[in-house]
Amino acid sequence: MGASESSLSSSQKMTDEITTVTERSEALDPILEKLKSLKITRPILTSTPKEEGSLNDILVRKASSSSAPATVNPNVLLELISIYRDWQEGKVQQISTKQVCLSSRTTTSRRPVYKMKLNGKGMGWII
Repeated sequence: MGASESSLSSSQKMTDEITTVTERSEALDPILEKLKSLKITRPILTSTPKEEGSLNDILVRKASSSSAPATVNPNVLLELISIYRDWQEGKVQQISTKQVCLSSRTTTSRRPVYKMKLNGKGMGWII
């Protein structure tokens, strides 16, 4: 669009109007779907150090104070490992599907390759 096309001509009248969008995209963003599917769970650590009372104390905590004794909830840890295992299995399936697709492509591309055979009368094609 050139500069002359983008500017309004003096013969055009400015009118106020409301434009209604009738079509709406029904497809959701996959990241938004994942965010909506998240749920609040129990904390991993069952006890927190008593000297950390506010969010600011937790965020600016020194590394030396992070060694305070706290126990990990085994049920939460088991759930995290289970989620990670499911994620790994999904990735394995994706990779396997890609490998099968690539394997079939290479097999298909090798089919039309012909080999030449040198016979007594000269060169001939063998399919």
